[in-house]
Amino acid sequence: MLAVLLSLLLALEIQRATSAPSPYTLKADLSLLVQNDLNWQTASDHSGLILLDTHSTHSDAVKACGELNETLLSTAGPHFKADIKSLLAYHATQTGSTEPQRFWVHSADNNECKAVSLTLTGSAVVAKADCKTPLRPLCSQSAPYKRNTVTDLNSNFHVQVNSKKLSITGTRDHLSFRFLGIPYANPVERFAYSQIYNNSATLSALKYGPSCSQRSTGSEDCLTLNIYTPYLPQNPLKSKNRLKPVMLWIHGGGFTDGTSSDPVFDGGNLVSRGDVVVVSINYRLGTLGFLALTDGVTNGNFGLADQITALQWVQKHISAFGGDPTRVTIFGQSAGAGSVRALLASPAASGLFTGAIVPSPKATWAASEAVGCKGATAPNATRYIVVDAAATAKVHVMFGWTRDDGSDFIGEWPKEVTVGAATVIIS
Repeated sequence: MLAVLLSLLLALEIQRATSAPSPYTLKADLSLLVQNDLNWQTASDHSGLILLDTHSTHSDAVKACGELNETLLSTAGPHFKADIKSLLAYHATQTGSTEPQRFWVHSADNNECKAVSLTLTGSAVVAKADCKTPLRPLCSQSAPYKRNTVTDLNSNFHVQVNSKKLSITGTRDHLSFRFLGIPYANPVERFAYSQIYNNSATLSALKYGPSCSQRSTGSEDCLTLNIYTPYLPQNPLKSKNRLKPVMLWIHGGGFTDGTSSDPVFDGGNLVSRGDVVVVSINYRLGTLGFLALTDGVTNGNFGLADQITALQWVQKHISAFGGDPTRVTIFGQSAGAGSVRALLASPAASGLFTGAIVPSPKATWAASEAVGCKGATAPNATRYIVVDAAATAKVHVMFGWTRDDGSDFIGEWPKEVTVGAATVIIS
């Protein structure tokens, strides 16, 4: 009996030692803040931070940062004063604070404690502070800047979120907390409509899931989504006013190709600059996603139904990731934009989102036709949505073509482009 008890205690200790930190274990909301100017060449010079929204003594602050495998934030970075001023000023607007706030930061002298504050004139001041004063910690954020095609599996950056019956381990990079490859639907049979994932599970969300079957690649077990977020609340119900707007991205590809893991549309830049939660989804494509027959059974729109299932999952779980389920905007490019238009007309999607952005509507085809570059046709591709032309959703809608299409995702738009021997200046 004693041996069994000891083995159980050992197992619990191993689980405690190896489990990732979470807002619950830290007893604090986590905010990842970084000054992202979209200049990837100097991105590593801008030190991000993790703000723990709980007041603690200096020693407890050091311990809390240590649980994240970080230290208190260094004040020695080349852009510290400029960055901290912007980050803390913005954070104050989000919390509604009008009084000067102080935060624990690193001190090079082990015999003294230091805190940073913003003065009424907006200057950042680092000064000595009583080590027993309860202040909020600013932890370092050492997750490196990497191209979004690289997934860092370093366990030092893991973080855990609990939602309903799910325990999900994700990671962080230089720009955001990232949870990749989360299943949003139960395993589904061919030509059947997906149902929201309802299992009790401990999930690893460290790698993208496979793309849905297309041409010579992909998998039928592909209904996953990715979440990029700047904020993880300890208790979403108590932090309702601080939850972020959600933007759900639907990839393009003519309903025959594409994937949510496309590095061009990685959510990190949009999250860090827009203070939103970004969700990107996979959905079934081609014949498996859109085959419609007249047999009364194979009715089509399976891929569109997957998108609705993903929206249902978001309504159920996104608050645990810092997102506000009452402020969900759907947007997409190419076939993703077509999906948005279809969802606006779908009764099953009604109430699952409050805004829609269609950045590449029908005018794109007209423009391609006008300049003679429509390309080859695919007359046998099974990729068409079944519609009844009835408008349903009453939400805020934006149609158009963005001036710098994709720049929020891929970086600063170039000022000039060289084509052959000619240089084109972009105004």
